[in-house]
Amino acid sequence: ASIGHLTALTGLELTGNKLAALPASFGQLAALTHLWLDRNQLAALPASFGQLTALQDLRLSRASAFAW
Repeated sequence: ASIGHLTALTGLELTGNKLAALPASFGQLAALTHLWLDRNQLAALPASFGQLTALQDLRLSRASAFAW
């Protein structure tokens, strides 16, 4: 199953999970308004992130590998 099938999901906290990447299907989470990715090892966000037009709260603090 793909996370992209959770189209009614409005909030997701993935803090401190040592994530290095997110699937491209994240862009299908059209209802997502809050996404917390603090303390992970993400180097980039998938291009599909631009499709998250409802997103109001994105947290990336201490994302050590993120290329600002």
